[in-house]
Amino acid sequence: MKNTTGNTEAGSRAVSKNKRIVRTGLLVAAVVLLCFLVLMIINRPRQADYEVLYLPFSDVMNISASGISEDFNCFINDKGQVAGNYRQGGKVNISYLWDEKNGLVELAVVKDKYCFIQDINNKGQAVGYVSDIDYNGWHGECEAFFMDTDRTITLLPIDEDAGAYACGINDKGVVVGLIYLAPFHQFELEKNKQVFVWDKVGGMRIIDEIGDDVEFVCGINRAGQIAGLLKGEESGYDAFSWSESGGFVSLDVEAEWICDINEEGSILGITYFEEELFVWDEDNGVELLDAKGDWVDGCGMNDAADIVWAVYDGGIYLLGRFVLKEGDHRSFLWLKDGETVSFDHLFKDGERFCPVDINNNGWIVGYVTDRSNLRRRVVVLRPK
Repeated sequence: MKNTTGNTEAGSRAVSKNKRIVRTGLLVAAVVLLCFLVLMIINRPRQADYEVLYLPFSDVMNISASGISEDFNCFINDKGQVAGNYRQGGKVNISYLWDEKNGLVELAVVKDKYCFIQDINNKGQAVGYVSDIDYNGWHGECEAFFMDTDRTITLLPIDEDAGAYACGINDKGVVVGLIYLAPFHQFELEKNKQVFVWDKVGGMRIIDEIGDDVEFVCGINRAGQIAGLLKGEESGYDAFSWSESGGFVSLDVEAEWICDINEEGSILGITYFEEELFVWDEDNGVELLDAKGDWVDGCGMNDAADIVWAVYDGGIYLLGRFVLKEGDHRSFLWLKDGETVSFDHLFKDGERFCPVDINNNGWIVGYVTDRSNLRRRVVVLRPK
């Protein structure tokens, strides 16, 4: 008679070992799945908890003859004042100030001229330009203006044959902008522009160190630091910073646009062609941010380097601008600690929110477009 006891015990040990392997495998798989789910939850944008305030006017988005959608400017300061412009009936441009206490105040700058506000500081002073053309885009003959807290308007002094537009103002009342010295047109941007600063005491001064290859300046902070773009050698633009103390500094990034500069000296922009968000500061250089989409549209930054922006997947790119945004659209707030907040749940299906500016209290201003009728409304998002 054969002894089968040893075989039985070996078989039992093998089965037990196989069960342990299976249990271990299942446990590892469960841990991996759990880690994946945790990472998904961590990386998923948190839904923002904001009160939505609609300003008391609306606008029909205009597509110009060139196919380019005209801008819809709006800016907010730390007092909650909003300054901007909109098109009444899609034709006549109107500039305004708004706050919760005083409501909407329409501004008249120069008779038979159209006013385009470009910035507002924390004192309530605003800057921009007036033009004989009734839509934004720096067309026609432009004159830069400064609006004081009592809403009086000063047209900045320039030569009779030149034009100018003011792009930013700091809390000291110093204005930065561009003077163009030749006939100005949408497609004649290659030469003869100079950066200026102006204030009520010192008057107008040209920043010769920046030169005449400048394409655009974005703003100026209290330290007098200016951010802007120079024409690139081949394509795109070279981002730069300039100040009295630090002189001219190249940011070493090819940019499509400079969006903002804050009091800490951080500069927010969009890279050329790849359409990536970047933040530059003197200590860390350029940091690329995940914009979570194909095309960046609308972005602003406060002094804490909290950033708002919108992105689109798909659509049409025409004449250097994204014009018919038919693809998937999302809007976000990126906080300095790395958290991403989504705004999309605050609005109805078919509505697209484009944030433009954020103040140091976390208030956000932007506009909502109803894709069914292209009607737009300026909104303020106030944290609850």
